[in-house]
Amino acid sequence: MSFKNSIKDYLSFTKSERNGIIVLISIIIILIVTLNFDYLFVTTSKYDFSQFEKEINDFEKSVEKPIVKIDTVFNFNPNNVSEEEMLLLGFSPKISKTIIKIRSKSFKFYKKEDLLKIYGFDTLLFNKLQPYIVLQDTIYQTNYNKFTSEVKSSNIKQEVNLAEFNPNELTYNQCISLGLSSKQANIIVNYLEKGGRFKKKEDLKKIYSITESDYNTLEPYIVIENQPTQAEYKTVKNVLIEINSADSIALIGISGIGTSYAKRILKYRSMLGGYNKIEQLKEVYGMTDELFSKISTKFTIDVSKIKKININKATYKEMISHPYFGKDLTKGIDDVRKFNGNFNSIEELIKFKLIDKEKFEKIKDYISV
Repeated sequence: MSFKNSIKDYLSFTKSERNGIIVLISIIIILIVTLNFDYLFVTTSKYDFSQFEKEINDFEKSVEKPIVKIDTVFNFNPNNVSEEEMLLLGFSPKISKTIIKIRSKSFKFYKKEDLLKIYGFDTLLFNKLQPYIVLQDTIYQTNYNKFTSEVKSSNIKQEVNLAEFNPNELTYNQCISLGLSSKQANIIVNYLEKGGRFKKKEDLKKIYSITESDYNTLEPYIVIENQPTQAEYKTVKNVLIEINSADSIALIGISGIGTSYAKRILKYRSMLGGYNKIEQLKEVYGMTDELFSKISTKFTIDVSKIKKININKATYKEMISHPYFGKDLTKGIDDVRKFNGNFNSIEELIKFKLIDKEKFEKIKDYISV
């Protein structure tokens, strides 16, 4: 067999083989056409992702850290500035919480640069706020561990109002107005809340941190009213106690009031600034209806002894410490003062819709302008 015949035999197909090849080629052509032109025959659906994208954008905005612009700055003490005030000054939420946390562990700032010891504190922010940082209680000395306490002068000049006062009736605000430091005021208030009593002028010198100079300044204005002892109270029948000037001994002399209740009544009086109606005793922690009914007729009330809060001058801390203020009212007053100036009358609290008439009636005896 010649080579030519071999090739012919190899490339020749039977009829059935030729039919198979034709079918196979037809299938291949159909597949190619279908894959390349299927879009002409299939209708595709369009999906609207706009709502999904909006939800994603809203979520991203919700987790973004707020950027606080320093439009207004004010004097502040890093040893007692509140978290809200730090945010207003431009502190990040993380730094603000860190400062609150380390202060709770008795850390104290002795000089302005101590703020830079806080990890992550912005140097640029420090440079902007440095002129407004006020450290009132202590002055940093050459030896960092040795410092003097109770500085009367600072970058903030507090208004000193020396007038006659009874040390047994002092409140925090009155201590400050007399020129005492925040630390001294807290010590005196705590002493009174625990039932302490000044029997003579010189007893004021026994208070820790009250210096001889402090006492000499205040001594001419100290007035201590002579009050009966506990034994004397018990010997007088049907005696009425003026609740805004009574001390713990007077309260304990009333049947039903022990040491614990006396402390609570005095503490709540200090928080309020004084009682304006006898029903407020029901607000004292642990006071029962039975005990209130028993003791309510034993008191008189001198509302002139109520210590009022000047809403144009009081600090955020002083206002929010009062039982009737609360966070919303305190912040509202603070905002109005910053953006609108001082209040002309206490009734403007209603005008600016900071409180309703019902709450105004409750708080009006405790505020002034």
